[in-house]
Amino acid sequence: MRRLPASVAALLLPAVQPLLIGTALFTASLLVSVAPAQAQGVCQGRYRCYELGICYINNKSSRCAYQSAGASSGIIRFKHIRFDIDSCPEQHQPGGYTGHCSEKWEVRYGKNGEYRTMGINKIVGNWNILKLDNGVVVKYPRH
Repeated sequence: MRRLPASVAALLLPAVQPLLIGTALFTASLLVSVAPAQAQGVCQGRYRCYELGICYINNKSSRCAYQSAGASSGIIRFKHIRFDIDSCPEQHQPGGYTGHCSEKWEVRYGKNGEYRTMGINKIVGNWNILKLDNGVVVKYPRH
């Protein structure tokens, strides 16, 4: 959460004061929640989805978003394709998690996750570059 500057909060106070009747405590600095961009773009109202802007699949640009799916998994969403990423597939192996994750990520992709492969993610500057074993390269901003 970010706090509004006191000068902005003071301007807003008269407008919101009627709404505050009955509240136990009100401070001069209003809190504003930084919500994920959900009204437009790739997220389309999806839960825990964050617009990333321009991303690349094999050097072709397109808007994309990242949707968190858990501690070691997420989805890179484009308009017509998605990449479901598990950065620690070892935790799902028979016998349980051993405390070690390899550098290989498991990736399912396609319109409905019909393709499955492995890949390696490298961070270069402000970019994640995910190179899949089948030659597909996905480049998306770090978030």
